[in-house]
Amino acid sequence: MTLSSFEKSIHDARPLELYEFSHGLSIFTYTSGDEVISFQSRTYTPTALTRSTFGSTTEVSKMKLEIEVARDNEVAKLFIRSHPGPVKLTIYRMHRGDSDVVPQWIGRVVNVEFSGLIAKITCAPIYTSLERAGLRGMFQRLCRHALYDTGCTLNAAAFRDTATIVSVVGSAITVVPMNRPSGWYTGGYIEVGDVEKKMIRDHTNDVLTLTGVTASLKAGVTINLYAGCVHDRNACLNKFNNFDNYGGFEFIPNDMGPFKGDPIE
Repeated sequence: MTLSSFEKSIHDARPLELYEFSHGLSIFTYTSGDEVISFQSRTYTPTALTRSTFGSTTEVSKMKLEIEVARDNEVAKLFIRSHPGPVKLTIYRMHRGDSDVVPQWIGRVVNVEFSGLIAKITCAPIYTSLERAGLRGMFQRLCRHALYDTGCTLNAAAFRDTATIVSVVGSAITVVPMNRPSGWYTGGYIEVGDVEKKMIRDHTNDVLTLTGVTASLKAGVTINLYAGCVHDRNACLNKFNNFDNYGGFEFIPNDMGPFKGDPIE
């Protein structure tokens, strides 16, 4: 029988779901059934989980899918200290005794909350990652472009350095060698492997303060460092030599503007 036939059957339908979480090269596979399932050369192990219903709405904030698992679930543990980076989820649907398997839902993990022995994994459909403001450019003095994006045009690899972590204290890491002046990496980011990225909030001497740390950040780990930008004329011109693509308007008159009652002539 096909999946469609099982879905329509009153007596033969025995549905179950396969959950595939991927974080870089790490794959975590579970099934809502009570038996081990093999699919696409992967083994899906039974685990206690419940999920909310799949919804359809035009409001992005209401498109979330919530999955409750045990606190010690491997996927949940990735989020204990901070967000580990992109975690994708594909849910497949099938019926016991049948080989017909179809993808039912594809998305990404956006948050994990811990409460007692339970972890609630909040996910969003994959197409929500495409949501962007229609018009985000503004008439402003500072550059409106995100560093290294298509408007900025800078190649991040050209401003990448490599260093080794010496120590981790809270959200601050000490790295060597540090051959750049203080502030060079402020507003930039670090990269661990090909998946994890953390923004650099402050760079003072050989200490970087991050927006958060993960279990992979520890002494002896080699990381990539990317220069940061304060989005002003001086940084664009002298630090990056990229003034042709500067997205700010430095010489906006101070005494004129659309909210002052006088037109800009």
